[in-house]
Amino acid sequence: MTSLNIDALIADNNMLAFAPGVSEQDRNDIADMLMYADFFASQSYRMQDGWNGWLDYYRSQVVKAGCKLKSPLVKEPMFITDAGELDTIGFGLKGAVRAANLIALAHRSLKAARLNDYASHFFQYATESGSFSHFQVLPCETVAGTDVLHILLLGVHASATVNSQIVGGDWRQSREMVVRLGGGLYEFNRTSYAAHRERIRSRLAQVGTFNIRQITI
Repeated sequence: MTSLNIDALIADNNMLAFAPGVSEQDRNDIADMLMYADFFASQSYRMQDGWNGWLDYYRSQVVKAGCKLKSPLVKEPMFITDAGELDTIGFGLKGAVRAANLIALAHRSLKAARLNDYASHFFQYATESGSFSHFQVLPCETVAGTDVLHILLLGVHASATVNSQIVGGDWRQSREMVVRLGGGLYEFNRTSYAAHRERIRSRLAQVGTFNIRQITI
């Protein structure tokens, strides 16, 4: 997979990456489902300062629309003091699940999201603390030899802290970032989603156009 160009879709704070073999119908349905989940969660929480609650609401809509959680994501918060540490960001999935391709695709998506670039700027120039970045990476693939479709939901939240103090008459600043991951591996059920398709499409049409663009990663 690493040698292939992968089609991806950025819809506001969601980056969907589709492995070869995912049909156009599935791509459209998954994109609609995730944009609706984003909209629904944002009605109750601000992602910047209520990320855990926001992500719980987001995931609840994914399940309601017909996805089944196969394995939750496991990752402790990362405390970093250099942008290069993001290159080694890793995570695991509970249970005996095969998701090597999706995990590799998630790392490609993270690189395409340019989190390192933003982090480098923070560690060089930032003067204020606060929420730094928050988005979802969502690689999708059809399991080899089946028609089962898996989605790896990887929510990313980075908060930044800047500490200032006077040392020996000089003004010094130290910068630290905390990166939190959440999500899991989901199985997309086409039959279950079909019952929600028109409701979700209708609601998305009412709330307006999302900021959507296609890229290749």
